[in-house]
Amino acid sequence: MPRIFGSVQHAVFLLRKLGLRRFAIVVLYWLLRRYHRWARPLINRDGGTGGPGQNQRDPVLLYQMPKVGSTSLVYSMQLALVKAGHFNTQVHHAHTLTNLDLHERLVRDANGPAHQLALVQEYKRIRAALEADPHQHWNVISLVRDPVARQVSDFFHHLDRNVPDWDRRWREGSLTIEQVLENFLVIEDPTRHWFEGEILSVLGIDIYDSAFPTEAGYCIYSRLPKVSLLVIRLEDMNRVVDEAIEQFLGIKGFKLHSFNMGSESNYGEIYKAFKAKPLPAWYLEKAYSGRMARHFYSIAELEKFAEKWSKKETETSAVPVLPTISLAV
Repeated sequence: MPRIFGSVQHAVFLLRKLGLRRFAIVVLYWLLRRYHRWARPLINRDGGTGGPGQNQRDPVLLYQMPKVGSTSLVYSMQLALVKAGHFNTQVHHAHTLTNLDLHERLVRDANGPAHQLALVQEYKRIRAALEADPHQHWNVISLVRDPVARQVSDFFHHLDRNVPDWDRRWREGSLTIEQVLENFLVIEDPTRHWFEGEILSVLGIDIYDSAFPTEAGYCIYSRLPKVSLLVIRLEDMNRVVDEAIEQFLGIKGFKLHSFNMGSESNYGEIYKAFKAKPLPAWYLEKAYSGRMARHFYSIAELEKFAEKWSKKETETSAVPVLPTISLAV
């Protein structure tokens, strides 16, 4: 964490990227970790289960695919650990820990922005730390989300790349929502096999070995003595996160705080128009027949997702819910 504040330039970048509230949380977390001896008497330690001298806990790694709502969890976790008196606990955040040399080379070859290169290098440090000590236990948390909602969120997050010059074209009326939809439909979801490519290959945990408890909304896996893994469905976060975090980390009264960056403000109008258009049945069938979707969600839940995304622009239009889709395992 001290590495974050290595330069004024990078601190300014973080301030712009995170916003004032989240930047303040990062600063507070870093200061309390660095100066915890002086800060400890000021912090309420009732939220933790450890006694004096147990403020050093196993590192926490928030490791999940992009656009599953992990940002709020990152900063909420930092706040919870500080409140519980666990000042020295390291909190890491990564979307990928594989093929990092290739990612770094691609960023360098494309002369990408400095923050992209810094992110890849941070991921490499996390991977090195994960592999450095075979006896060091890690607590890993991963999130999963309705795959269509995740893909839509990712598409609009990278709208400048996916629909070049969209802002000018939309304002001029030369870009239709049908054209935006066409662009969306041809982009493959790169996260369909994320748990095999990341969690299994890096942590050695195969989440598909056992059924996921859809009613509970979360599940804890182990590969002792190295890793414990908590997987939570984003749709159940508000309902179960406090219970799940207490069971997983022993931190009572965990609160999930919202840290909304307002990133939709630039494309709010076009995003609203997109969501008013139904997605084709073939696309929903493909998305919800995937292994990950069928593992984490029940058939009834997938059909409910499909109904939402296949709705017509007029409420009077009758839409069959995936008439040909087969969701049986």
